[in-house]
Amino acid sequence: MSTVALFLPIAILAFLASTLVFDVVHWLLHRFAESRRPMLRRLGDLHLTHHRFLDRNLCVHPEEIANNLRRHVVPEYLTQLATSAALLFVLPTPPVLLCAAMQTGLFLWILRERGMDVNHRGFDVLPAYRPHYFCLPEYHALHHVHPQCHYSSWIKTLDHALGTGAQIRGRQVLLTGGGHAFAEALARRLEVAGAELEVVRDGGAAWLARQGTAARLRALDVLILTHGLGGAPASDYVRWIERFCAASAGRKLPAEVWATGSTRELDDDAGGGFLRHARAYLHDPRVIYRQLLLPDERSVASALDLNAARLLARRALRGARRGQSYIPLGPRAALAFPRFRALEPAEATRSRVPS
Repeated sequence: MSTVALFLPIAILAFLASTLVFDVVHWLLHRFAESRRPMLRRLGDLHLTHHRFLDRNLCVHPEEIANNLRRHVVPEYLTQLATSAALLFVLPTPPVLLCAAMQTGLFLWILRERGMDVNHRGFDVLPAYRPHYFCLPEYHALHHVHPQCHYSSWIKTLDHALGTGAQIRGRQVLLTGGGHAFAEALARRLEVAGAELEVVRDGGAAWLARQGTAARLRALDVLILTHGLGGAPASDYVRWIERFCAASAGRKLPAEVWATGSTRELDDDAGGGFLRHARAYLHDPRVIYRQLLLPDERSVASALDLNAARLLARRALRGARRGQSYIPLGPRAALAFPRFRALEPAEATRSRVPS
């Protein structure tokens, strides 16, 4: 085995460690930008140049290219090199040098692209990011839309730890199923978190039948479906999601949907019920999809208990804030993840998902 092949795994881990260190620095710079101390604000403004380069509308400003390279790209590279140098105290020299070579090659490529690498290009329409622990371009672009979230650059470790994997404050949210304890508890949590919330007290058939529904859906950021806890058929959730996706087509940001279900759907005669549709929506570029899974039928009943509902709602919002696409609301639901992943996506839904 060659020396490069022997040390490559260690070098890759060192590279990811250096990106994580920069993610922490990145988060600190955002905090500094809000500080009352002028010196810290000036440090934070170094990074805000990067957000002027690629703004909240995901538009690149060519006049900021030089400032972005000088005040963001170069400091990021130097931070990663400094981390690699520190790793010389705990790792053999060859993998650290290989890591530094990787960092330098990436830095030179970004310079050649004038800062407009795959993570920093404008979007007319941003596709939904797919479930992945690595930060794909669609995920990082959301940091420029919501600068207080999505700090991670290569791996989502920092966003998972800080609960910054999803924006809640200020977003337009519609929640169906209001009237049972879980929906009410989740609605209360969302309001405290700063969401602009509307609650539909049933399955929403009357709401969908109103005039101007398409415009209202188009203005919506997040749709949360909980009325399935009352036994709504799978087709009802699909109808809501498809209406939302159709209304959102062509707009800058993708639709975002949270849908509730339970592990009992994995055992029923339908072979997964709505969860088979959920498997397809997880990889649908039209929608950022999150599956909230209750442990079993008894837990669905316990959602009518106020204390249990509050606990489940707290877990649901914590999982969403960490950016999870599969959010188990109990140990049994967590253990059911392999079975959920093994479900065959529903054919009718899959046919709408581009390959």
